Amino acid sequence: MTNYAATDDAMLLDLMKAGDHDAFTAIYNKYSYPLMQHVMKAVRIYSEAEDIVQELFVSLWKNREKLEIQYALSTYLFNSARYMAIRNIARNLNRSNYLQRLSDQLDNGGVPSPETLLHMRNLEEKK
Repeated sequence: MTNYAATDDAMLLDLMKAGDHDAFTAIYNKYSYPLMQHVMKAVRIYSEAEDIVQELFVSLWKNREKLEIQYALSTYLFNSARYMAIRNIARNLNRSNYLQRLSDQLDNGGVPSPETLLHMRNLEEKK
């Protein structure tokens, strides 16, 4: 029986790639909290940070068989989390800018076009 807590990251990664759920769980248990702290520094909203970290681990599991990690697993995870946080921030800025322009249009007495209303509905559904 493998002692996952005492197993190094390279071995855990190899076991996970082979489909070992316990190895994946060990990686998750080791890195989820530090990754949450890392992502929280960027996004500053707990629920968004939680979503990013969960998305990262879901992606890690789904792509486990084809992963080619050149450096340490921790480096891969923290870099991936950083890029995911940046994409999240950019997506939120774009959404916020669009909603602000729409709000300005409505405040100025403008009636939104059907296309604008469709975009608004799509943005609301993505929340």
